[in-house]
Amino acid sequence: GRVFDQGAKLVSRAIESGNLFEGRTWRYICQQVKTHGSTLHFIGLLSDGNVHSHEKHLYALLEQAKREGVRRVRLHMLLDGRDVGEKTAEIYVARLNDVVKKLNADGAIDVKVASGGGRMLVTMDRYEADWSIVERGWKAHVLGEAPHQFTSLEEAIASFRKTPNLTYQNLPAFVVVDDNNEPVGRIENNEAVIFFNFRGDRAIEICKAFEEADFDKFDRIRYPKVFFAGMMEYDGDYHIPKN
Repeated sequence: GRVFDQGAKLVSRAIESGNLFEGRTWRYICQQVKTHGSTLHFIGLLSDGNVHSHEKHLYALLEQAKREGVRRVRLHMLLDGRDVGEKTAEIYVARLNDVVKKLNADGAIDVKVASGGGRMLVTMDRYEADWSIVERGWKAHVLGEAPHQFTSLEEAIASFRKTPNLTYQNLPAFVVVDDNNEPVGRIENNEAVIFFNFRGDRAIEICKAFEEADFDKFDRIRYPKVFFAGMMEYDGDYHIPKN
């Protein structure tokens, strides 16, 4: 029989070969944000657990976005603590911070973390078990609303670390704000959003929230017109309605 790449391996090879960046979806994403002078957003699990996502995929996408001339990127980071050690977020945050500093160094691109939370409380519900998880993510990522506000991802982690029994998969939703206490990365019209998890079970619900015009699982308050893409086809039986 033949061996077919799936999941993490499929994405990794598409990135390594450059095929991912030659596809029309990636080209349209870059065109969308450059034409409108708008923001490219990434949402996903910051981890190297390689079950739902891998941090190296995100870093490769960021580096290519800069090469393509994208000027503004906002990151909406979900913390793991489930497929990796339950209190290892500092490792991934430090690595992300190094990548962001290098990207921002010459001023050609502006990359910032805009929101986040733990995977079990924010965005990554599955099997429609608890839509409030997705709603918390929507409010943080899209509306810039969350119970906690910080000036950086590092400050968020340091603050939550003060609660000894709080593991990172259970962190509450938070947003990153500027000096005027305004969210640094709400998702607005004419922007582009990439959900960079490759596994489907915890991806489908947030996809529906972004793509279904008649969505009724919670009140989205505001439904921005964005170009939304997932890392893979998450469910062959679910076809996103196009309007």
